[in-house]
Amino acid sequence: ECIDYRREDLRERLAAACPDGIDVYFDNVAGDILAAVMGNLALGARIVLCGMIDQYNRSGGPPPGPNLGPVIAARAHIHGLVVYDYYDRRDEFAAEAGAWHRDGLIRAREDVTDGLENAPEAFCRLMRGENVGKALVRVAETG
Repeated sequence: ECIDYRREDLRERLAAACPDGIDVYFDNVAGDILAAVMGNLALGARIVLCGMIDQYNRSGGPPPGPNLGPVIAARAHIHGLVVYDYYDRRDEFAAEAGAWHRDGLIRAREDVTDGLENAPEAFCRLMRGENVGKALVRVAETG
């Protein structure tokens, strides 16, 4: 496929040309083209960042969003991770981490808010990043 990004809807054309997503992408531009590609990646896709032409002549500083320049300079690797990739090892993890917790090697931190009526404020604190550890709302005393 060949796409004229100046005359066609890039996102639409990428989705049509790569209905299963993009497997490999070499980027020397960044900007809108990289953003369009990022929205249509296949599972396990590989991206090589080589340049950022979109930013070289930009006045007013870099565009909003993450600056990937340091990734290029450091020749860094970024790898996506989703817990479901290791779901088959869940029982193994639960046994090991449970033992670590029982032995005091790891401790759970909880931010407990009392009362269901206080749940909205607890949620707002969570969204603002003001909690420490797992955010919980205790609706009633147990035992």
